[in-house]
Amino acid sequence: MNKRARNLLTLVVALIIVLGGGYWVLRNNNVLPGSIVKDSGSNISDYSAVFLTNGQVYFGKIYSVGDSVDLRNIYYLQVNSSTSNLQSGTAATPSASPDISLVKLGNELHGPNDRMLINHQQVLFTESLKSDSKVVTAINNYTAGK
Repeated sequence: MNKRARNLLTLVVALIIVLGGGYWVLRNNNVLPGSIVKDSGSNISDYSAVFLTNGQVYFGKIYSVGDSVDLRNIYYLQVNSSTSNLQSGTAATPSASPDISLVKLGNELHGPNDRMLINHQQVLFTESLKSDSKVVTAINNYTAGK
């Protein structure tokens, strides 16, 4: 192999390495479409909480942010009221802990797909969830039991 061909091969290999490294950096820093949007940190999960203007909170993975928030693998909290308290007419005491459950989106009557495109105007704010949060632990337990 002559010197010119060797230099050209070296240049091509170096270019591939630089482009591959650049792609990896952009993908891991949430710059490319389709990447999960999250904060950096050692204890941050891929899950986020999305707080909407109507008071609803959804938990899931934010994949990209453009004109709308692309939320997938969605869960939400459901507060189950005690029917015995309602029937007897007594109010629940403030010290009583509410019956709250985490519900996977998709099992509702209308059968939604496990993806939401949420208009930015409906989003108050988002929070990245820690890997050891109760919500992420419940999601991991749910997915492990499937």
